[in-house]
Amino acid sequence: MNYDCKTVLQINLTNRTSQVKIYKDLNCYIGGVGLALAIIAEIKDSNPLVFCTGPLGGFFPYASKIIGMCIYNNTLCEAVGGGRMSLMMNLAGLDAIVITGQSQSKVAISIKDQQANFFEASKISQRDAFKNEGLPSKRSLIEFTKNCLVDSHFSFGSNELATAGALKNLKALLVTGTQSFAVASLDYYRRIYFDILSRPSDLAVPFMGYRSCAGCPAGCKYSKNGEGDVNIAVLPRCLVACQFAQNIYNDIPRVFSCLASIGYHYNHEDLEGISERVGKLHELLNRQLESQ
Repeated sequence: MNYDCKTVLQINLTNRTSQVKIYKDLNCYIGGVGLALAIIAEIKDSNPLVFCTGPLGGFFPYASKIIGMCIYNNTLCEAVGGGRMSLMMNLAGLDAIVITGQSQSKVAISIKDQQANFFEASKISQRDAFKNEGLPSKRSLIEFTKNCLVDSHFSFGSNELATAGALKNLKALLVTGTQSFAVASLDYYRRIYFDILSRPSDLAVPFMGYRSCAGCPAGCKYSKNGEGDVNIAVLPRCLVACQFAQNIYNDIPRVFSCLASIGYHYNHEDLEGISERVGKLHELLNRQLESQ
């Protein structure tokens, strides 16, 4: 994992190719909604479908969501899903997956770490092969059905994402992450991690025992729902934290400590300025889309 830049897997469905690109200039957007906006702003004419994780996904509780973003009818569409995709993308060493172009036939994509393979979704043999891709405990699946499902349970709640995938003839996206990472300071990390866990009252929902997103002990009954229409602060959305953990991950000193314990080199000014930085980018992109 590179802590000073963003690793983006770019997939072109038209010619079925993929390449990994490293962007140091995108690091200031942290991840999640900020990173997705920055990517779309650069390549909006390519009609991209973008999925972004956050830097805390799989490392800290309640920060296990993923951002999906696309342009539909000249409107920016953003959705938030749960499940294991955030964790798997981080274990694959990816901050973002960007899908452009259109396949001539229905296709499913399997990503193992940073390598993409394409399967003909219209052929039974290829569909069967796709189902056996990855490792059971190290993979996560997005299906471009109605509301766009993650791991056959967690919804993005977005018809726009599902439609964007359908228009590209994309049926499913599977990510398998097999990498492991050492945190910068294990003692520091453990102290922060267990401090967050020791304060369940900071979470705006009680523990319920339902199926959880990766790394989340709460098991609330709302985890399967999308959060695209939920208005929460920018910093938690760049970390892609759960809506119910906004109070936890909008605390700049705490977020700074979380990031530093893993190995990221953000400073307080980076975190304090993220709301304005992302807000300006969002406003600019919306103006550009409205003028088309």
